[in-house]
Amino acid sequence: MGKHDLVNKNIEEVVIFDNCMEGKIEIASGARISYRLTGNSSKPVIVMVNGSIFNYKQFDPVLLPALKDKLGDDFSILNYDYVGIANSSELDGDFDFITIVKEHKELLEILGIEKAHHLGYSKGSIVSFLMAAAHPEFVETIGGYGNPNLEKSISQASNDGFSERSQSLRSIQGLWENDVDDSNYGMVYDTVFLPVIFPGKNVNTIGKVEKAKNMVVKKKLRPMLMGTKVENLYKLYEYYTRVPSDDENTRYVEAMKGIKQPTLLMHGDIDHIVPLAASQKLHEWISGSKLKVFKGFTHSEPILVKKKGKKLMAEYSNFIKSNS
Repeated sequence: MGKHDLVNKNIEEVVIFDNCMEGKIEIASGARISYRLTGNSSKPVIVMVNGSIFNYKQFDPVLLPALKDKLGDDFSILNYDYVGIANSSELDGDFDFITIVKEHKELLEILGIEKAHHLGYSKGSIVSFLMAAAHPEFVETIGGYGNPNLEKSISQASNDGFSERSQSLRSIQGLWENDVDDSNYGMVYDTVFLPVIFPGKNVNTIGKVEKAKNMVVKKKLRPMLMGTKVENLYKLYEYYTRVPSDDENTRYVEAMKGIKQPTLLMHGDIDHIVPLAASQKLHEWISGSKLKVFKGFTHSEPILVKKKGKKLMAEYSNFIKSNS
């Protein structure tokens, strides 16, 4: 696998196939993080940091193959699941970004990755920006799509949507102790995601054309949700609605203004989950950053629609090639 294929007592359950290494690493807390490293790791590493409540298979249908097509063998790609998501360890307590960033740093250290390009999707871009602010020595460049902004006045614009999903999850509280699997995926999807895709509708009120679209989306999202405890979906959405204190707000803004790495901010102009203003403000704060707005793109389409995902990765691949 190359320079990062190290013998380390913290690395276990390693499986190597088709120039790809999958395994789990144990971090200081005792938790285990599930990861996948694709390509020749003697090459520069891109960490694709998944968003929302999805596992790292979020990138598999569209974005990962599109990126590999553009970059060939010039880069290796690291994917992983946060603690509490899919095949990583169960979450002890609640989610918080400080802990996620600490675990992210430990993952890179144990794998022997001294510095990496970071490409975050939605929540993944928050992790990437916070990593760049707290541990700049590990971050070569930052790319992000649908970039949330934790500044108080901006983040509150997304709270209603996350609150609605939390409320939906409370209606299936009987499933909370279960992982998402084939036996309950249909109920989880119909309760939480269908109303987001078709606002104001449910499984009994969508029309014929909508049903056809829904079947496609439902099938594509299935692998991205499998293996995560249903209660953790609720915990994440509740965490997203948390309002930062004035002190936290000030420290966050100053941290973002301190980022020096080359940064590409990408956003859809019809993103109804994270407002475009979130990326626009980050662009204002991060010196030298580039903002690319994709006309006609929603928040989630690039992970599902090949034409749009390819366009996104073409923009990112040009950025990373010019900064490598």
